[in-house]
Amino acid sequence: MLSLKQIREIYHRHDESKYLELSLKTLNKMQFNKIRKIRTIILDSTSITLDLKFNGKFLSHQMLLTKDYKRCYSTNEKHYAGFKMTLAIDYDTCKPLSIMIHTGCPNDARVFDDMLSELKRRNILKKWQLILCDRGFQSLENYLTGINKYKIIPLLFPKKKPSLITLIERIQNPIDYYEENHKGKEIYNKLKQRLFELLPKWEEYRRKRWKIEEFFKFLKGELKLKKIHAYTKRSVFKHIYLNVLLLGMMISTGYRKIEAISKLVNFT
Repeated sequence: MLSLKQIREIYHRHDESKYLELSLKTLNKMQFNKIRKIRTIILDSTSITLDLKFNGKFLSHQMLLTKDYKRCYSTNEKHYAGFKMTLAIDYDTCKPLSIMIHTGCPNDARVFDDMLSELKRRNILKKWQLILCDRGFQSLENYLTGINKYKIIPLLFPKKKPSLITLIERIQNPIDYYEENHKGKEIYNKLKQRLFELLPKWEEYRRKRWKIEEFFKFLKGELKLKKIHAYTKRSVFKHIYLNVLLLGMMISTGYRKIEAISKLVNFT
């Protein structure tokens, strides 16, 4: 565990990546619910809104060219100025595994590969893990990326179009699958078979994925991340990483369910 002096030294540096490393490495050293391996990972994104007073003015893209934040739109916040955070947590322990913050609001489907690559770099992503994502991450390319590139089961909740039958028909094996004596044929087939079994039952996993929504709800409600009074990239990143670290510390102390943390805070 880092000492208070080491934390101060890191948080006085200008490179915001140091904040991320400090938060994740500190969480790795904490005693979460001990399990042998991570079986299910939940991915989701949320808007990071800055506390700006527009005074009725329209913020154009040209006005924000020199700013760290960008004009964004989400179904919940509508038009806002800020960032977008993508978070990965362990389903069993609610432990934060990786955090990515983007300027503006890129489409969730475009962030999927980057997040899996980051989890792979941190030696967290393993074969046969189940990845739960909502409809925003759904795309044919992401299904193929999950199976062919990372050899995981990407349970991305499907949209109305294309239909499940069409989607299953379009998920194909990579080119090297057809090479002679290829060792990965059996893995590809089993991953596809498992995904095809889960896709028709995707609604049964809605409740499991909702755990990360409660995570975001607690961050924005109890830890005051709904509107951030910060306007530079460094200060915003620092604020977010610190709050995710704080919630992770609260969970690791024994309150492993988000509902239990809410009851603890609201206890009278």
